[in-house]
Amino acid sequence: MDFNKARLLYLIVFFLYSGLSVSGQSIHVSGRVLQQNTQTPVEFANVVLFKQDSVFLKGTTTDTIGRFEFENLPTDNYVLSVSCLGFETKRILIQNLTESAQIDVYLNENVLLLGEVVISASSTINKINQRIVFPTKLQISHSANGMQLLNTMMLPGLNINPMLNTISSSDGGKVILQINGVNTTPEEIQTLQPRQIKRIEYSDYAGIRYGHASKVINYVVVRDDKGGVVGVDLMNSLNILAGGDVFFAKFNKGKSEYALNYTATFQRINTNNRNRTGSYQFENSSPILREEISAGGDYSYQMQPVGGINLVHT
Repeated sequence: MDFNKARLLYLIVFFLYSGLSVSGQSIHVSGRVLQQNTQTPVEFANVVLFKQDSVFLKGTTTDTIGRFEFENLPTDNYVLSVSCLGFETKRILIQNLTESAQIDVYLNENVLLLGEVVISASSTINKINQRIVFPTKLQISHSANGMQLLNTMMLPGLNINPMLNTISSSDGGKVILQINGVNTTPEEIQTLQPRQIKRIEYSDYAGIRYGHASKVINYVVVRDDKGGVVGVDLMNSLNILAGGDVFFAKFNKGKSEYALNYTATFQRINTNNRNRTGSYQFENSSPILREEISAGGDYSYQMQPVGGINLVHT
């Protein structure tokens, strides 16, 4: 083989090898997703790679440091789409991708969406034997007092009667009511303004500390430094003489609160009677029937307690 032929063969082999190297080259697109304001990584963001004609190609999520990567891509035009809950979606056009590229994506916060997520996520905090519940704006707007607000929260194991202003446990156990850790009464709970209530700490097993009470409900409230409030709650029947009325007045000065509560509960029923029949079955005998017939009579009930409270808190 002469020199010219050997040189020609060498050039052919060289160009073939170069072509194979180029055609076998692996193109990668990688990078990080960061928050625009703080430059901190955004975890678990959705990163999707489309062709320029919007055909889906690949998808992935960022890791704990905000990194993502797409491997073995052919030369083409692409659109990189990055989205994450609480941030605005961002799209980046990648044209004439012929070699691996490092792309960092910066996301701006979506303030409105992030606010909704924070409220939803923080409305309830579960601890051992305790549940901390933060009232929502909707619950506050639909409540006139602390009793009604508790009813809208629908805590498990509680039976609340807003008509009779009573709170009981579904297992029949004792329920302890508190305001800022101090034992209180249902009448005082009824005088609480929903806007004052920051959260409710609910324990479904109190233990020895509270005398083996079944439930403990602690209202954590913010008291005003000055001013006062006067209110009345009237619950009266239109067809019989019955009702449960509450009048309350509060005055705040500095760290002291002065409160006066007056409750008038009354009921009068002209026909109070009960008829019933009982059946008893004994061994080796016929059933025995017993019928009770009441003569009836009038029934009346009245309660008018007055309570004055002077609370000093630090």
